[in-house]
Amino acid sequence: MRSWAVVALLGASVAFVGMGCKSKPEGAKDAALAPTPPPAETAVKDAAKDEDAAVKDAGARDGATSFVPFVGDAGPNGCKTLFGPQEQPFRGTAYLAQEGARLSVVANDSGRPKGFGVVIPPANVVVPPTRVLSFEAMSYPPCEPAGKSVYCPSKGGVIRRVEGGNEREVGKGRTGTRIVAAPLGEGHSIVAYLNERNTTEGLMIQAFGVLDDGEPVRISDEGSGATQISFVPHGDKVVFLYLDARTAMTPVHAREISIGKDGKLALGSDAVLMVGGPAERGVVLAAGRTKDGPIGLIPLPHDVAGFGMISLKVESPPKDDVKGTVSLYPNGIDPAPLAATRADSDRMYVARVVPESGERGAPRALELGHTDLQGAFTSHGLVARGVGITDVAITLDTSKTVWVLYGDAGHTWLSRFACP
Repeated sequence: MRSWAVVALLGASVAFVGMGCKSKPEGAKDAALAPTPPPAETAVKDAAKDEDAAVKDAGARDGATSFVPFVGDAGPNGCKTLFGPQEQPFRGTAYLAQEGARLSVVANDSGRPKGFGVVIPPANVVVPPTRVLSFEAMSYPPCEPAGKSVYCPSKGGVIRRVEGGNEREVGKGRTGTRIVAAPLGEGHSIVAYLNERNTTEGLMIQAFGVLDDGEPVRISDEGSGATQISFVPHGDKVVFLYLDARTAMTPVHAREISIGKDGKLALGSDAVLMVGGPAERGVVLAAGRTKDGPIGLIPLPHDVAGFGMISLKVESPPKDDVKGTVSLYPNGIDPAPLAATRADSDRMYVARVVPESGERGAPRALELGHTDLQGAFTSHGLVARGVGITDVAITLDTSKTVWVLYGDAGHTWLSRFACP
Protein backbone atom coordinates (compact mmCIF):
# COMPACT_ATOMS: atom_id res chain seq x y z
CA MET A 1 0.00 0.00 0.00
CA ARG A 2 1.10 3.54 -0.68
CA SER A 3 2.14 5.62 2.30
CA TRP A 4 0.41 8.95 2.45
CA ALA A 5 2.49 11.81 3.82
CA VAL A 6 0.85 13.98 6.43
CA VAL A 7 1.32 17.69 5.90
CA ALA A 8 0.01 20.99 7.11
CA LEU A 9 -0.30 23.26 4.09
CA LEU A 10 0.94 26.83 4.28
CA GLY A 11 -1.68 29.41 5.30
CA ALA A 12 -1.62 33.00 3.71
CA SER A 13 -9.53 30.05 -4.22
CA VAL A 14 -29.73 22.75 -26.10
CA ALA A 15 -32.30 21.44 -25.36
CA PHE A 16 -35.61 23.18 -24.94
CA VAL A 17 -34.57 26.29 -26.88
CA GLY A 18 -37.43 28.77 -26.57
CA MET A 19 -38.65 31.60 -28.72
CA GLY A 20 -36.70 34.27 -26.89
CA CYS A 21 -39.68 36.03 -25.37
CA LYS A 22 -39.36 37.37 -21.87
CA SER A 23 -41.90 35.49 -19.83
CA LYS A 24 -43.62 37.15 -16.93
CA PRO A 25 -44.41 35.19 -13.78
CA GLU A 26 -47.75 33.41 -13.99
CA GLY A 27 -48.68 33.35 -10.37
CA ALA A 28 -47.61 31.25 -7.45
CA LYS A 29 -47.68 27.98 -9.37
CA ASP A 30 -45.01 29.30 -11.73
CA ALA A 31 -42.99 31.26 -9.21
CA ALA A 32 -39.23 31.09 -9.27
CA LEU A 33 -37.85 28.05 -7.52
CA ALA A 34 -35.88 28.80 -4.40
CA PRO A 35 -32.19 27.92 -4.66
CA THR A 36 -31.17 24.63 -3.07
CA PRO A 37 -30.36 25.18 0.60
CA PRO A 38 -26.60 25.20 1.24
CA PRO A 39 -24.86 22.61 3.40
CA ALA A 40 -25.35 23.79 6.95
CA GLU A 41 -22.24 24.88 8.81
CA THR A 42 -23.34 22.68 11.69
CA ALA A 43 -23.23 19.67 9.37
CA VAL A 44 -19.68 20.57 8.41
CA LYS A 45 -18.67 20.92 12.03
CA ASP A 46 -20.33 17.63 12.98
CA ALA A 47 -18.58 15.95 10.07
CA ALA A 48 -15.35 17.52 11.25
CA LYS A 49 -15.67 15.82 14.65
CA ASP A 50 -16.37 12.44 13.08
CA GLU A 51 -13.62 12.91 10.50
CA ASP A 52 -11.03 13.87 13.11
CA ALA A 53 -11.44 10.54 14.85
CA ALA A 54 -11.53 8.66 11.54
CA VAL A 55 -8.38 10.34 10.25
CA LYS A 56 -6.43 9.55 13.40
CA ASP A 57 -7.48 5.91 13.10
CA ALA A 58 -6.62 5.89 9.38
CA GLY A 59 -3.19 7.40 10.03
CA ALA A 60 -2.32 4.47 12.22
CA ARG A 61 -3.08 2.10 9.34
CA ASP A 62 -0.52 3.71 6.95
CA GLY A 63 -2.41 4.39 3.78
CA ALA A 64 -6.15 4.73 4.03
CA THR A 65 -6.72 4.85 0.29
CA SER A 66 -10.48 5.08 0.75
CA PHE A 67 -9.93 8.67 1.86
CA VAL A 68 -8.01 9.61 -1.28
CA PRO A 69 -10.19 10.32 -4.34
CA PHE A 70 -7.57 9.26 -6.86
CA VAL A 71 -8.09 8.03 -10.42
CA GLY A 72 -5.23 6.52 -12.39
CA ASP A 73 -4.12 7.08 -15.98
CA ALA A 74 -7.11 7.92 -18.20
CA GLY A 75 -5.25 7.13 -21.44
CA PRO A 76 -3.87 9.37 -24.20
CA ASN A 77 -6.81 11.77 -23.97
CA GLY A 78 -6.63 11.98 -20.19
CA CYS A 79 -5.11 14.62 -17.96
CA LYS A 80 -1.93 13.76 -16.07
CA THR A 81 -2.04 14.41 -12.33
CA LEU A 82 0.86 16.69 -11.37
CA PHE A 83 -0.12 17.59 -7.83
CA GLY A 84 -1.94 15.62 -5.15
CA PRO A 85 -4.71 15.21 -4.53
CA GLN A 86 -3.70 17.12 -1.42
CA GLU A 87 -6.18 17.31 1.41
CA GLN A 88 -6.67 20.88 2.61
CA PRO A 89 -6.51 22.07 6.23
CA PHE A 90 -10.11 23.33 6.02
CA ARG A 91 -13.57 22.08 5.13
CA GLY A 92 -15.82 24.12 2.88
CA THR A 93 -15.96 25.99 -0.41
CA ALA A 94 -13.30 28.42 -1.61
CA TYR A 95 -11.97 30.19 -4.69
CA LEU A 96 -8.62 29.74 -6.45
CA ALA A 97 -6.33 32.49 -7.70
CA GLN A 98 -2.73 32.60 -8.86
CA GLU A 99 -0.66 35.30 -7.19
CA GLY A 100 2.84 35.25 -8.64
CA ALA A 101 4.47 31.91 -7.86
CA ARG A 102 1.76 30.95 -5.39
CA LEU A 103 -1.73 29.50 -5.76
CA SER A 104 -4.05 31.07 -3.22
CA VAL A 105 -6.98 29.05 -1.90
CA VAL A 106 -9.28 31.54 -0.19
CA ALA A 107 -12.16 30.43 2.04
CA ASN A 108 -14.79 32.30 4.04
CA ASP A 109 -13.95 32.52 7.74
CA SER A 110 -17.18 33.89 9.24
CA GLY A 111 -17.43 36.76 6.78
CA ARG A 112 -13.74 37.41 6.21
CA PRO A 113 -11.35 35.89 3.65
CA LYS A 114 -8.85 33.38 4.95
CA GLY A 115 -6.05 32.21 2.70
CA PHE A 116 -4.59 28.75 2.36
CA GLY A 117 -2.30 27.94 -0.49
CA VAL A 118 0.75 26.36 -2.02
CA VAL A 119 3.83 27.38 -3.96
CA ILE A 120 3.30 26.40 -7.60
CA PRO A 121 5.94 23.82 -8.57
CA PRO A 122 7.46 23.68 -12.07
CA ALA A 123 5.13 21.95 -14.53
CA ASN A 124 7.49 18.96 -14.83
CA VAL A 125 7.43 18.24 -11.07
CA VAL A 126 4.97 15.69 -9.70
CA VAL A 127 3.84 16.22 -6.10
CA PRO A 128 2.34 13.07 -4.46
CA PRO A 129 -0.96 12.88 -2.54
CA THR A 130 -0.98 14.10 1.05
CA ARG A 131 -3.32 14.04 4.06
CA VAL A 132 -3.94 16.29 7.05
CA LEU A 133 -4.83 15.27 10.59
CA SER A 134 -6.61 18.46 11.62
CA PHE A 135 -8.62 21.12 9.87
CA GLU A 136 -10.89 24.13 10.31
CA ALA A 137 -14.55 24.39 9.28
CA MET A 138 -15.10 27.38 6.97
CA SER A 139 -18.36 29.20 6.27
CA TYR A 140 -20.80 28.93 3.37
CA PRO A 141 -21.31 30.69 0.93
CA PRO A 142 -17.71 31.31 -0.19
CA CYS A 143 -16.03 34.66 -0.72
CA GLU A 144 -15.57 36.03 -4.26
CA PRO A 145 -12.56 37.95 -5.69
CA ALA A 146 -12.89 41.17 -7.70
CA GLY A 147 -9.54 42.75 -8.58
CA LYS A 148 -8.06 44.22 -5.40
CA SER A 149 -11.25 43.56 -3.45
CA VAL A 150 -12.72 40.41 -1.92
CA TYR A 151 -16.41 40.15 -1.10
CA CYS A 152 -17.54 37.80 1.69
CA PRO A 153 -21.05 36.89 2.90
CA SER A 154 -21.46 36.66 6.64
CA LYS A 155 -24.17 35.86 9.18
CA GLY A 156 -27.64 36.97 8.16
CA GLY A 157 -26.65 37.49 4.52
CA VAL A 158 -24.56 40.60 5.20
CA ILE A 159 -21.92 41.12 2.48
CA ARG A 160 -18.58 42.72 3.30
CA ARG A 161 -16.13 44.26 0.87
CA VAL A 162 -12.53 43.72 2.03
CA GLU A 163 -9.64 45.61 0.44
CA GLY A 164 -6.28 45.70 2.17
CA GLY A 165 -6.92 46.37 5.84
CA ASN A 166 -10.28 48.02 5.19
CA GLU A 167 -13.70 46.40 5.17
CA ARG A 168 -17.21 47.72 4.72
CA GLU A 169 -20.73 46.34 4.58
CA VAL A 170 -22.09 46.86 1.05
CA GLY A 171 -25.27 44.82 0.89
CA LYS A 172 -27.46 42.13 2.36
CA GLY A 173 -28.38 39.05 0.36
CA ARG A 174 -30.69 36.11 0.86
CA THR A 175 -29.22 33.94 3.60
CA GLY A 176 -27.37 30.90 2.31
CA THR A 177 -27.23 31.97 -1.36
CA ARG A 178 -23.97 32.52 -3.23
CA ILE A 179 -22.72 35.89 -4.40
CA VAL A 180 -20.66 36.76 -7.49
CA ALA A 181 -18.10 39.53 -7.95
CA ALA A 182 -15.76 40.86 -10.62
CA PRO A 183 -13.47 43.79 -11.44
CA LEU A 184 -15.22 46.45 -13.53
CA GLY A 185 -13.53 49.28 -15.40
CA GLU A 186 -10.38 50.92 -14.11
CA GLY A 187 -9.93 50.23 -10.41
CA HIS A 188 -13.59 49.40 -9.66
CA SER A 189 -15.43 46.24 -8.67
CA ILE A 190 -18.98 44.94 -8.62
CA VAL A 191 -20.75 42.39 -6.44
CA ALA A 192 -24.14 40.82 -7.13
CA TYR A 193 -26.44 38.90 -4.81
CA LEU A 194 -29.98 37.54 -4.54
CA ASN A 195 -32.72 38.85 -2.30
CA GLU A 196 -36.50 38.76 -2.02
CA ARG A 197 -38.65 41.73 -2.96
CA ASN A 198 -42.40 42.32 -2.99
CA THR A 199 -43.49 43.07 -6.57
CA THR A 200 -46.77 43.40 -8.42
CA GLU A 201 -46.37 39.69 -9.16
CA GLY A 202 -45.90 38.83 -5.48
CA LEU A 203 -42.77 37.91 -3.54
CA MET A 204 -39.93 37.35 -5.99
CA ILE A 205 -36.21 36.56 -5.77
CA GLN A 206 -34.27 39.17 -7.76
CA ALA A 207 -30.61 40.02 -8.38
CA PHE A 208 -28.97 43.21 -7.16
CA GLY A 209 -25.57 44.71 -7.96
CA VAL A 210 -23.36 47.13 -6.02
CA LEU A 211 -20.54 49.14 -7.61
CA ASP A 212 -17.72 49.58 -5.07
CA ASP A 213 -19.41 50.99 -1.95
CA GLY A 214 -22.46 52.37 -3.77
CA GLU A 215 -26.17 51.73 -3.45
CA PRO A 216 -27.77 48.43 -4.59
CA VAL A 217 -29.27 48.42 -8.10
CA ARG A 218 -31.60 45.73 -9.42
CA ILE A 219 -29.77 44.04 -12.31
CA SER A 220 -32.18 41.20 -13.16
CA ASP A 221 -34.88 42.21 -15.63
CA GLU A 222 -38.15 43.71 -14.45
CA GLY A 223 -40.73 40.97 -14.09
CA SER A 224 -38.12 38.20 -14.08
CA GLY A 225 -36.90 36.28 -11.10
CA ALA A 226 -33.33 35.12 -10.50
CA THR A 227 -32.27 31.90 -8.80
CA GLN A 228 -28.65 31.48 -9.98
CA ILE A 229 -26.20 34.20 -11.04
CA SER A 230 -22.74 34.49 -12.58
CA PHE A 231 -20.32 37.22 -13.71
CA VAL A 232 -17.72 36.99 -16.49
CA PRO A 233 -15.37 39.98 -16.98
CA HIS A 234 -15.07 40.84 -20.68
CA GLY A 235 -13.04 43.88 -21.69
CA ASP A 236 -14.28 46.98 -19.86
CA LYS A 237 -17.62 45.29 -19.14
CA VAL A 238 -18.98 42.44 -17.06
CA VAL A 239 -21.35 39.91 -18.63
CA PHE A 240 -24.08 39.05 -16.14
CA LEU A 241 -25.82 35.69 -16.60
CA TYR A 242 -28.73 34.47 -14.52
CA LEU A 243 -31.30 31.69 -14.37
CA ASP A 244 -34.96 32.15 -13.61
CA ALA A 245 -35.72 28.55 -12.64
CA ARG A 246 -39.45 27.87 -12.60
CA THR A 247 -41.68 24.86 -12.19
CA ALA A 248 -42.50 24.82 -15.91
CA MET A 249 -39.42 26.35 -17.60
CA THR A 250 -35.94 27.75 -17.06
CA PRO A 251 -35.17 31.01 -18.91
CA VAL A 252 -31.45 31.85 -19.14
CA HIS A 253 -30.75 35.59 -19.29
CA ALA A 254 -27.65 37.65 -20.09
CA ARG A 255 -26.81 41.35 -20.18
CA GLU A 256 -23.68 43.49 -20.21
CA ILE A 257 -22.94 45.81 -17.31
CA SER A 258 -20.54 48.75 -17.50
CA ILE A 259 -19.85 52.05 -15.77
CA GLY A 260 -21.78 54.95 -17.30
CA LYS A 261 -20.64 58.53 -17.80
CA ASP A 262 -22.31 59.43 -14.52
CA GLY A 263 -20.08 56.94 -12.69
CA LYS A 264 -23.00 54.61 -11.96
CA LEU A 265 -23.85 51.12 -13.21
CA ALA A 266 -25.09 51.09 -16.80
CA LEU A 267 -27.21 48.07 -17.72
CA GLY A 268 -27.29 46.77 -21.28
CA SER A 269 -30.32 45.15 -22.88
CA ASP A 270 -31.51 41.92 -21.27
CA ALA A 271 -31.40 38.94 -23.65
CA VAL A 272 -33.05 35.55 -23.16
CA LEU A 273 -30.37 33.18 -24.42
CA MET A 274 -32.66 30.17 -24.21
CA VAL A 275 -35.67 28.79 -22.39
CA GLY A 276 -35.05 25.35 -20.97
CA GLY A 277 -37.55 22.89 -19.62
CA PRO A 278 -38.42 22.38 -15.95
CA ALA A 279 -35.29 22.54 -13.82
CA GLU A 280 -34.23 20.23 -11.04
CA ARG A 281 -34.46 22.03 -7.69
CA GLY A 282 -30.67 21.98 -7.39
CA VAL A 283 -30.03 23.44 -10.87
CA VAL A 284 -26.77 25.40 -11.02
CA LEU A 285 -25.24 27.94 -13.39
CA ALA A 286 -21.56 28.30 -14.21
CA ALA A 287 -19.81 30.55 -16.70
CA GLY A 288 -16.29 30.78 -18.08
CA ARG A 289 -14.44 32.40 -20.95
CA THR A 290 -12.27 31.69 -23.96
CA LYS A 291 -10.46 34.29 -26.04
CA ASP A 292 -13.73 34.66 -28.01
CA GLY A 293 -15.81 35.58 -24.98
CA PRO A 294 -18.05 34.11 -22.27
CA ILE A 295 -19.74 30.72 -22.33
CA GLY A 296 -22.58 29.84 -19.96
CA LEU A 297 -23.00 26.27 -18.67
CA ILE A 298 -26.27 24.87 -17.31
CA PRO A 299 -26.96 21.19 -16.44
CA LEU A 300 -30.61 20.51 -17.30
CA PRO A 301 -32.89 17.65 -18.35
CA HIS A 302 -32.47 17.21 -22.11
CA ASP A 303 -35.55 15.17 -22.91
CA VAL A 304 -37.69 12.54 -21.21
CA ALA A 305 -34.71 10.25 -20.61
CA GLY A 306 -31.67 12.53 -20.94
CA PHE A 307 -29.73 14.99 -18.79
CA GLY A 308 -26.81 17.08 -19.90
CA MET A 309 -24.72 20.24 -19.72
CA ILE A 310 -25.92 22.93 -22.12
CA SER A 311 -23.20 25.31 -23.37
CA LEU A 312 -24.28 28.78 -24.53
CA LYS A 313 -21.82 31.11 -26.24
CA VAL A 314 -22.60 34.73 -25.34
CA GLU A 315 -22.11 37.38 -28.01
CA SER A 316 -21.47 41.08 -27.39
CA PRO A 317 -24.08 42.39 -26.91
CA PRO A 318 -25.96 39.22 -25.89
CA LYS A 319 -28.60 37.97 -28.34
CA ASP A 320 -31.86 36.08 -27.87
CA ASP A 321 -32.30 32.44 -28.91
CA VAL A 322 -28.74 31.19 -28.83
CA LYS A 323 -28.13 27.78 -30.37
CA GLY A 324 -26.51 25.78 -27.58
CA THR A 325 -24.64 22.49 -27.56
CA VAL A 326 -25.45 19.61 -25.22
CA SER A 327 -23.02 17.20 -23.55
CA LEU A 328 -25.02 14.34 -22.04
CA TYR A 329 -24.32 12.83 -18.61
CA PRO A 330 -24.64 9.05 -18.01
CA ASN A 331 -27.71 9.83 -15.93
CA GLY A 332 -29.42 12.69 -14.14
CA ILE A 333 -27.82 14.20 -11.02
CA ASP A 334 -29.15 16.76 -8.54
CA PRO A 335 -27.43 19.01 -7.77
CA ALA A 336 -24.79 18.97 -10.52
CA PRO A 337 -21.87 21.20 -9.43
CA LEU A 338 -19.48 22.48 -12.08
CA ALA A 339 -16.93 25.23 -12.67
CA ALA A 340 -15.10 26.68 -15.67
CA THR A 341 -11.87 28.58 -16.32
CA ARG A 342 -11.73 32.20 -17.50
CA ALA A 343 -8.72 32.83 -19.70
CA ASP A 344 -7.87 34.28 -23.11
CA SER A 345 -7.29 30.83 -24.53
CA ASP A 346 -8.62 28.56 -27.28
CA ARG A 347 -10.00 26.29 -24.56
CA MET A 348 -12.20 26.68 -21.53
CA TYR A 349 -11.56 23.89 -19.02
CA VAL A 350 -14.56 22.52 -17.15
CA ALA A 351 -14.67 20.43 -13.97
CA ARG A 352 -18.07 18.86 -13.38
CA VAL A 353 -19.63 16.30 -11.05
CA VAL A 354 -21.25 13.41 -12.94
CA PRO A 355 -22.66 9.95 -12.16
CA GLU A 356 -20.03 7.27 -12.81
CA SER A 357 -22.56 5.23 -14.80
CA GLY A 358 -26.15 5.21 -15.99
CA GLU A 359 -27.31 3.02 -13.13
CA ARG A 360 -29.71 4.50 -10.63
CA GLY A 361 -27.88 5.69 -7.53
CA ALA A 362 -24.46 5.44 -9.24
CA PRO A 363 -21.66 7.06 -7.22
CA ARG A 364 -20.50 10.55 -8.16
CA ALA A 365 -17.20 11.32 -9.80
CA LEU A 366 -15.33 14.42 -10.93
CA GLU A 367 -14.89 14.75 -14.69
CA LEU A 368 -12.41 17.13 -16.31
CA GLY A 369 -12.68 18.31 -19.90
CA HIS A 370 -12.68 21.38 -22.11
CA THR A 371 -14.90 23.27 -24.52
CA ASP A 372 -13.82 24.80 -27.81
CA LEU A 373 -14.55 28.40 -28.78
CA GLN A 374 -18.15 27.52 -29.59
CA GLY A 375 -18.80 25.60 -26.36
CA ALA A 376 -18.57 21.98 -27.63
CA PHE A 377 -17.33 19.79 -24.75
CA THR A 378 -14.56 17.18 -24.94
CA SER A 379 -14.00 14.95 -21.91
CA HIS A 380 -10.55 14.08 -20.56
CA GLY A 381 -12.02 11.43 -18.27
CA LEU A 382 -12.72 11.05 -14.56
CA VAL A 383 -10.07 12.56 -12.29
CA ALA A 384 -11.57 11.80 -8.87
CA ARG A 385 -14.00 9.23 -7.56
CA GLY A 386 -15.14 7.70 -4.30
CA VAL A 387 -16.26 10.97 -2.72
CA GLY A 388 -19.64 12.72 -2.60
CA ILE A 389 -18.46 15.94 -4.23
CA THR A 390 -20.68 18.93 -3.55
CA ASP A 391 -18.55 21.89 -4.67
CA VAL A 392 -15.95 22.57 -7.35
CA ALA A 393 -13.57 25.45 -8.11
CA ILE A 394 -11.10 25.64 -11.02
CA THR A 395 -8.40 27.91 -12.42
CA LEU A 396 -5.77 27.86 -15.16
CA ASP A 397 -2.24 28.97 -14.19
CA THR A 398 0.35 30.69 -16.37
CA SER A 399 1.91 27.30 -17.19
CA LYS A 400 -1.47 26.30 -18.74
CA THR A 401 -1.97 23.61 -16.11
CA VAL A 402 -5.35 23.19 -14.45
CA TRP A 403 -5.95 23.41 -10.69
CA VAL A 404 -9.17 21.97 -9.23
CA LEU A 405 -10.47 22.26 -5.68
CA TYR A 406 -13.29 19.89 -4.72
CA GLY A 407 -14.80 18.21 -1.71
CA ASP A 408 -17.75 17.56 0.56
CA ALA A 409 -18.55 18.06 4.25
CA GLY A 410 -15.79 15.65 5.25
CA HIS A 411 -12.91 16.47 2.87
CA THR A 412 -11.52 19.24 0.69
CA TRP A 413 -8.94 18.29 -1.95
CA LEU A 414 -6.63 20.22 -4.28
CA SER A 415 -5.23 18.75 -7.49
CA ARG A 416 -3.24 19.97 -10.49
CA PHE A 417 -3.47 18.49 -13.99
CA ALA A 418 -1.62 18.73 -17.28
CA CYS A 419 -4.15 18.11 -20.06
CA PRO A 420 -3.44 17.21 -23.68
